[in-house]
Amino acid sequence: MWVEEIDALAPSETIDVHGDTVDAKGEIVASIIHREGAECLATYGGDEFYAGHSALTVNAYGKGKAYFVGTPLDETGTSAFMAPIIKELDLKSLDTPEDVSLSVRYGDDGTRYAFLINNSAADKRLCLSELNGGTELLAGTVINDLIELKPYGVDVIALR
Repeated sequence: MWVEEIDALAPSETIDVHGDTVDAKGEIVASIIHREGAECLATYGGDEFYAGHSALTVNAYGKGKAYFVGTPLDETGTSAFMAPIIKELDLKSLDTPEDVSLSVRYGDDGTRYAFLINNSAADKRLCLSELNGGTELLAGTVINDLIELKPYGVDVIALR
């Protein structure tokens, strides 16, 4: 697939996005997508020039799939879009407190690194058993249930 044009939406403007599993509002931008083999998962609604064009696509390649989202979706739409992907991959969700983000990256040697970021001015406390036994690299401590993040704090945890 390729993007012919990206249309910026006004700050308060949204665009309808509809598909078999997604009924959402998009915002910020709307991309005009030419699929060239990718499957359309949802299209733009409304009466603008991009109405009826693909808004969400998937392309199978080798053993994987690549998804393209042509507009940032609202929370309901994002959940609806991601639910079948999460189910297909049998992913487990990890809940973090509000304003705490968690991402996991893999090193060349196979070590997993968890990055916890507190995006607020308040202390945050969380327990994620999946991180137990990991080593917090900035402080050199081993994680054992409770993690305390300072305001705007960052933990980098090496996992086995």
